[in-house]
Amino acid sequence: MNFIDNTIKPDGGVFFLRKKDDENYKKVLLITDAKRQGANDTRKKKAKANKLLEML
Repeated sequence: MNFIDNTIKPDGGVFFLRKKDDENYKKVLLITDAKRQGANDTRKKKAKANKLLEML
């Protein structure tokens, strides 16, 4: 594996906003995903608890 084979797929994007009737109007809209450290651990614990309840 090398640098060229690696990619990043972000959860979000960038929009460039322009007006049809105003050539000087240009805005950038950035959409991001707020990540919280440790959220996956909480989800795994909850999923295990749900599986246990299903088995009962």
